[in-house]
Amino acid sequence: MKVVNRPRGWNFNIDGAPDAGVSVMAPDLSDGLVKLNITDIEFTDGLSIEGAEITEGRPEPIDIKTCVLKRSVFKNILFIESAVKKLDVNNVRFEHCDFSNAAFSGAVIHRAEFVNCKMLGTNFTEAVFRNVSFKDCKCDYAFFSFANFKQVKFDNCGMIQSDFQRAALSKFAFSKCNLTASQFSGVSMRGLDISDCEIEGIIAGAEDLKGAVISSHQAIQLAAVFGLNIKF
Repeated sequence: MKVVNRPRGWNFNIDGAPDAGVSVMAPDLSDGLVKLNITDIEFTDGLSIEGAEITEGRPEPIDIKTCVLKRSVFKNILFIESAVKKLDVNNVRFEHCDFSNAAFSGAVIHRAEFVNCKMLGTNFTEAVFRNVSFKDCKCDYAFFSFANFKQVKFDNCGMIQSDFQRAALSKFAFSKCNLTASQFSGVSMRGLDISDCEIEGIIAGAEDLKGAVISSHQAIQLAAVFGLNIKF
């Protein structure tokens, strides 16, 4: 393959070996969690939940200023269109929960797992993520712009038109995610392996993608984006 008109700074690692992987600490969830139904909880300002396993249902519409969730499990809960201005999550697992169109801008999320959750259009703008994993989640149209990530994994997640504009990524990984038409302007993707992800229509400049690990097929897709001429 011959590439001409190569833009300055184009130094993708094509078909390079992946890094050693990102280690994410799982939530510390000891035995003895108190089992509750979501309807047993009154969501008011200053709510703090700790040491609980909370199951199915949909709470009354949530629109509060502060909420703290610690060492708990939430299963099959509908948080659709909820809003928490200051959300603090520590050692929590969310399974089959729906956060579609919820607003958690500026949230602080530490040692958390999101498994088979819906986050369609969820707003995590300026949130802080530490030791967080997303597995088999639907995050299409979600907002992660200006967020700060460290030791975070997205595994087999749908992320069509998601927005990571100017997010900070450190010890971060995507695996088998659909990043079609996602926004990565102003994001350093150096060392990020996206070779097994769908990236058609990804919005990012040459400097943003500099040093990313991509497949040869993706290189052809990106060549068209940057106006390169390829000869075989």
